[in-house]
Amino acid sequence: MTLRVRVAVALCVIAACATIIVSFFAVRITEANSVRVIDKSLERIANIAELEARLNENSSRPVEEALIPTGTFVQIQSPDGTSKILWGEQAVQVPPTANVPEQAQEQAEKQDPGEPVYLDTLASGQPYRSLVQPSSSGGTLIISRELTPTNELVDDLIFQLTITGVVVTFAAGLLGYWAASSMLRPLDRLTRAAEHVAETGDLKVDIRTSRSDETGRLSRAFDEMLAALVAAQDSQKRLLQDAGHELRTPVASLMANAETLQRYPEMDSESRSKIAEDLMSESQELARMIAALVDLTGVLDDSEPIQTCRANQLCQATAHRLPAASRGRIRVSGDAELEGRPNQLQRALLNILNNAIKFSPAETGIEIEISAADGFVHIDTRDHGPGVPPEDVPFVFDRFKRAAEARQFDGSGLGLAIVTEICRHNGGSAQLWNHADGGAVVRISLPEPAL
Repeated sequence: MTLRVRVAVALCVIAACATIIVSFFAVRITEANSVRVIDKSLERIANIAELEARLNENSSRPVEEALIPTGTFVQIQSPDGTSKILWGEQAVQVPPTANVPEQAQEQAEKQDPGEPVYLDTLASGQPYRSLVQPSSSGGTLIISRELTPTNELVDDLIFQLTITGVVVTFAAGLLGYWAASSMLRPLDRLTRAAEHVAETGDLKVDIRTSRSDETGRLSRAFDEMLAALVAAQDSQKRLLQDAGHELRTPVASLMANAETLQRYPEMDSESRSKIAEDLMSESQELARMIAALVDLTGVLDDSEPIQTCRANQLCQATAHRLPAASRGRIRVSGDAELEGRPNQLQRALLNILNNAIKFSPAETGIEIEISAADGFVHIDTRDHGPGVPPEDVPFVFDRFKRAAEARQFDGSGLGLAIVTEICRHNGGSAQLWNHADGGAVVRISLPEPAL
């Protein structure tokens, strides 16, 4: 059974139960109100002064016929059981008040002598409602009224409520099915999208929706998840392409040098020594590049929780991870609280400081300035090196991107790429610009703690 059908059946059951309950109380209340109206009518007839006068004169009819509703019978029942009809065409046999039927026994015992008793009686097979009370002329005054119209009214009400209940239940099922279909339409799209991704591996599926309910939120979350997976997939492809391109050069150089050694075994020791140095240099470059690739793929581990930490302490702890000769060059000013993963952020700061130390003269310092603005904590690291050529500034955070001046130094071209990936993973960003007084400034911006 589909979810749509289950919702429709559930609404049908709820509507049916509600209809039955409402109908039950409606019928009971209608019956009670009808009997109450009849009882009041019987009381009114019994209290008519003209009728009481006629009874005293042993007359056969009340004064005014209009005072007696149709279907009403008035009679006097003597103690010996004989009845005298005062109004109507037949006598309704009711036991004397001293011997009222069992259903009225308790009521008669609770009432004072002379008070009326109400009974449900029969005459010629027809139901009647009777009022029984002592008569001033002796005997028992019995006023009876037919219940057939009331019973027909109740039966008609039951029939109408039954038809209404069936219609309401059927309508509730249709509305439930329609509502479930409307609510589940985004889920159908999600299901088809998931099945398409599972069958084809294609993550570029658009399931955006303008709905603002829970299913709409789920669709947008699923769409954002697919977009993030597409971005990650594209990033992996670019990484593999870039890595393949960058690794091709050192591998080709290693193969060329190895082939040279193999082809010329009689090579003199000086040439062999130079080739060995090249092999060692290229091997070290390849090892650094592979290590950087491993770092890039493994540095964004989500096992470390996001924490609130002091930016100054974070920078000081990072500075202590530098070689002892370089620690004294680091000067940190300012402080603020930020949110992030401390180990990852230290790794980003360490890459920035290593670059700053690499490109700065040994006698110069590295300034780290901490500030906060617009909900972010900014950590600016300035070196006193040659800066970055303006044409290379937009590309410094790209993978394997190295300026011409930087190629004379060891490096893989992945240090700043790791920095920007860490910043994005912690909800921040990274920027670089050249300082007006020389050198480069690298800024990482990280979110402040939520209030």
